[in-house]
Amino acid sequence: MKELCIIFLLPLFISDNMFDNSHEKQRAIACPHEYDSLAKMIVYTYVDKEPEYPGGSPELMKFIAKNFHYPNQDDFQGSFQIQFVVNKQGSIIAARIKGKKQSDLTLAEKELLKVVCKMPKWKSGRCRDRLVPVKITLPVYL
Repeated sequence: MKELCIIFLLPLFISDNMFDNSHEKQRAIACPHEYDSLAKMIVYTYVDKEPEYPGGSPELMKFIAKNFHYPNQDDFQGSFQIQFVVNKQGSIIAARIKGKKQSDLTLAEKELLKVVCKMPKWKSGRCRDRLVPVKITLPVYL
């Protein structure tokens, strides 16, 4: 009977060790992140659960359409690449136009950034089941 107990306990012991090792490996793997100089913090660029605008993408586009008033500028601009961070609390911070300095923004880009900063709180993003700040790139086409 003693030998049977050892045979059954040995697989359980090995199984527990294997779980511990895989758990350590999983903990070592993190979502990709980078330092964001505008937000002045580490932000995640890909996460397990993306941040969500209340009501999803259709509601986000409705919000932008309702609140964006095209300014009087010489050239029509129909597409924008907006970047911002959704922080752990779901607030929008560090909004910018991708690849442009503040001093080079058009009137339309400035107006769109104002709208983005007025957005309600989002449902925060998650990495490894923890709330994390996430950098979002949002293309907007008028």
